Amino acid sequence: MDIKNMLISIRESKGYSKRTVSEMTGIPYTTYIKYESGERKDVSMQALCKLADFYGVSADYLLGRKPAVNPFEVLDKMSGKKDTLDTLKMYMQLPENVQQAIIDFMVQVMEACKSEEPKKQRYVERLGDIEDEQEQERQAKDGTSCA
Repeated sequence: MDIKNMLISIRESKGYSKRTVSEMTGIPYTTYIKYESGERKDVSMQALCKLADFYGVSADYLLGRKPAVNPFEVLDKMSGKKDTLDTLKMYMQLPENVQQAIIDFMVQVMEACKSEEPKKQRYVERLGDIEDEQEQERQAKDGTSCA
């Protein structure tokens, strides 16, 4: 949802008039009307903050952005995994440049894994073919072939 529609939606859900929002936020009425009509798409940072404070929401919400991951929720979910928490604590104690080097390395590993997936699949398929061939040879030797 774009900011124009978000402003209309939240204002109407709260039962406010455009004039009320303008007066309560200190945003000039003509400017606010242009935001809602879409005539003015570039909402200033100051106006965005005033509107977010007025409605009790985040600026990201008004912009239609998904909320950021709450790191404390992530930690709560990880609380049962002591090794993971210990590793995370060690990572957080590292200098910023070392943390970035670790992240860069992890990205490289992930990219390498992605490029290896087709190879792994081909190996698995070929292994299956070899096993089938061996089974057919064994059946041919035993005379138990169904063919």
